[in-house]
Amino acid sequence: MKIKEAFAVYTGGSIWLFYGSLEDGNFFFTDDDGWTLILDANPGDDLDSACYEEWQKEHYVKDLLGDQRIEFAMSLLDKIAEYGNDTEHTGGFTETDDARYRIWMKLDR
Repeated sequence: MKIKEAFAVYTGGSIWLFYGSLEDGNFFFTDDDGWTLILDANPGDDLDSACYEEWQKEHYVKDLLGDQRIEFAMSLLDKIAEYGNDTEHTGGFTETDDARYRIWMKLDR
């Protein structure tokens, strides 16, 4: 799964959400634990609604699990890093955040 475009959103309390589009026409929604949903609609169109299970079930394609989840999370962090200082995409996600999340998302919980 290749990420076409990604966005990081800080929600407060050291919590980040990530969403964006995939090359195959689907979308993704990832929380700060690396839990990732593949969806048929863009969560960024209405992020408030996308945070609710009802919206997620309506647009659900699949979950990413295990090694696939970790691989995707690392690709996501690489994509966010590519944007550099473009706060439209990074939401202020820093190199310190990146380093912490690379470790955190590799943890298999």
